[in-house]
Parts: sequence; structure tokens; C-alpha cells
Amino acid sequence: MARKHRNKTPGCPNCGADLRKEFEFCPHCGQENHDLRVPFKTFLYEFVENLTHFDTKLWNTLKVIFSKPGQLTKDYVEGKRARYVHPARFYVFVSVIFFALLTLWMDRAVESGKALTTSRSGDPSLRTARLDDILPDSIERTLFWDSLEMDDVEVDVPIDTPFYQAAAERIRKPSPSVLDSLLAGSDTDTMPGTRASLRSALAHLPNADSLNVPYRVVVNGVLTSFTKRDEEALFHTGDMTDADVDSLLGDQRDSVSWFERRAIRALGRLDLATATGKKQLGHAVVKAVSVVMFILMPFTAVLLLWIFFRKRYYWEHLIFSVHIHTIYFLFFIAVLVMALLVHTEWPSWVGLLITLFCIVYLLLCLKRVYGKDWLSTGLRFLLMSVPYLAAFIVLLIVGLVWGFFTL
Repeated sequence: MARKHRNKTPGCPNCGADLRKEFEFCPHCGQENHDLRVPFKTFLYEFVENLTHFDTKLWNTLKVIFSKPGQLTKDYVEGKRARYVHPARFYVFVSVIFFALLTLWMDRAVESGKALTTSRSGDPSLRTARLDDILPDSIERTLFWDSLEMDDVEVDVPIDTPFYQAAAERIRKPSPSVLDSLLAGSDTDTMPGTRASLRSALAHLPNADSLNVPYRVVVNGVLTSFTKRDEEALFHTGDMTDADVDSLLGDQRDSVSWFERRAIRALGRLDLATATGKKQLGHAVVKAVSVVMFILMPFTAVLLLWIFFRKRYYWEHLIFSVHIHTIYFLFFIAVLVMALLVHTEWPSWVGLLITLFCIVYLLLCLKRVYGKDWLSTGLRFLLMSVPYLAAFIVLLIVGLVWGFFTL
């Protein structure tokens, strides 16, 4: 911000040192030389000036980014730093904008049905039970159920009213083709008496409006089993305690790992059938990506230190890594802004063009900063890409899993 309209003090109020009129800061303690006791019109002028004045450092930084790839890092390492925004502040400023836009874009994609769609194997409100869970044990023994290995027979019966009565009436007297479809893929379909036993089993379906038996229901796109309805209600409380999880697991609670327990709690908090649940998962994804990118910057500096074995300190490679990640965020901010403004589907070649642009820009930066010839720069770029992509994928998976567990 321009300083010429600010009133100066002859002495520093903080340490008492004498100050000349041209001093912007105290040379002893560093406090800004600015008398805050000014008329209202001066205060109003400075306020408007703060809002409208374009930061020279930001302009210089952006100009060199888009006109001379790599020059920003080169100048900073060589000590020409006063004209540019500090790398850490620049990264924080740009990354906050990027992840805010990414969150906004993902929320809109969820609302339009273009992101985080769940693949369901059935109606999420339909509870179904297997035939061996519906029939009493006495009937199973009478029909030699175990010897026929009928566990392989996929017979799912809806158990809620009014679906159960209609389904039971329809399958109590199955046709030969229905029996064949039920036995398809089972090892028991060639055994003598199999079809007769299955027909007898289907005829013994209880006469009732609904059933209270162990059942399965689609939860967040996954077919989940429950012993009773109280378990499903407990599962969907949204914030299960350890005692709730123990109650839900029953006798299996001691054999379930910590990760499985966290997954159960996280699944109970989510409802991917609603836009709110999908947005909640999307925000966890964005949070995981932000952490991954922050970890990748020092890792990239290690790769640069290893591959470009030149007499440079680690911090010089770290500055390059911070700059290049920040610049990529700038590129994708522009892409996200366009995506938010243009709601039509982009052709596939746009993604390819963005990828090629990022690769070419990185090559130009490496060439300018490290001063290698093009062949050497290209080979080192390829050598660096493999461990970088591997680390990115591993860290992203770990970040997504951790973000899901900590919902």
C-alpha cells in the first residue's frame, strides 16, 4: 500500500528511538512508523486506498509466473525477493481459494447428480431376508437343508408389509423355470430331490403381514446385514459411541479391528442417498486432498535434491516445490472458475490439454531453474514423475481412508 498519505512520528512510541520523516519502520524495533491519530477524512481516504490499491508484489509475482516459467524460483533463490510475495504466504492464499472453489464445484456437481453417485443393488428402503433365515430350524432339518447345501441358493424375500404378502404368494408355487433360475450356479442343482426340496421349502413361507428375522438392506450403496431392526436404528443414530458399536456387533465385538469399528461409525454418520450426505463425503475428500498436497511439497523437494544433484541446499528445492504447487493451484483455480460459470459438459480433449500444459510448464521451470539441457531435463522429469505419482496415489488413498474414518 502507498505510504505517502500517512502521518509520521518523530519518535518511535514503542522503543523511543528517534525517527526521520522518511522512515517507514523503526530501525531498532521494526514497528511501523504510522501515527494512527488522524482526522476522519484521512482515515476514510486510507481505507478506500486499501481497498482499491493493487498490491505491487502480487502483480510482479503473477506477471513473472505467466511470462517466464521458473523465473520466480530463480530470482528468489538468488536473493531477489523484495519484489515478490513470500512463498509460504502465496501458497496459503492461493490454496485457500483453490480448495474453497473445489468444495463449491463438488457441491454443485452433487446437486446436479454428476458427482459421488452411488451404485445400489436394490431399493435402499427394501429389507430382504434369505430363505434359510426365514424358515424354522425344524423345517430345515426335515428337508435335509444342510445336506443339500441350500446356503448357495439365492432366494431374497422382502419382509416388510405390504411387499412380503405379495412376494410370498407369488413364490409359494414356483414354476419350473423359476426353480431353475433360483438354482442357477448352485452346486446342488444336479442332486436328486433338490427341486422338490426347494419347492417344499418355498411352500412353508409363513403367513404374516411382515417378518421379524435377520435381514439385509442397502445402506450407502452397500448391502448390509442386520439381526434385528433395533440394530439398524442404532446404526443410523449418526454418532455411535463405543458402547453402541459393541451393542451392534454383539458376540463379534472382540474380533472386530479398530479400523472396522471406525468404518462402521463413519458409515452410520453418512447417508449417501441424500445430497447432504454426499456433500459431507465430498468435503472429507477435499480435506484429504489438501493434506496430501501439503505433504507432497517437502517430498517433491527430496526428489529434486536426489535427481538434480547439483550443489544446492534442500531449502532451494523446497522453494521450487512450493512455487510449482502454488502455480498449479492457480491454473486449476482458472479451470474451476470456468467450470462454475460454464455448466455444459466439457469434451475429453480439454482434460488432455490441461495435462499437457501442466507438463510443459513444469519442464520449462526445471530447465530455467536448474540450467540443464533439454534432454537431461526431460529424462530427469520422467525419473521424478514415477515416485511422485506413486507417492501421490498412496497418500491420497491413505488420506481418503483417514478422512472417511474421521467423519
